[in-house]
Amino acid sequence: MDAHGMLVRIFITEGTTADCTQATQLIDGITAENLLADRGYDTNDIIEKATQQGMNVVIPPKKIAQSNVIMIKIYIKSGILLKMPSYI
Repeated sequence: MDAHGMLVRIFITEGTTADCTQATQLIDGITAENLLADRGYDTNDIIEKATQQGMNVVIPPKKIAQSNVIMIKIYIKSGILLKMPSYI
């Protein structure tokens, strides 16, 4: 949306298509200061594309990413770092 709440670009896809798979095409060539999105758009491709276009990315992390951060903090606070989980 632009500053007046008007749609700038729209893609219509099948109902089974994940929105995040279309987002990089949707923002391609768009000039904006910020990219605001929900956690469903928290993908490396979207963040990288928006950053390359000079946008500040404001997307809350997915729940799995939040739990990884908490786990890292627990490891650091306890001073114990035996082995980081492989998915981090």
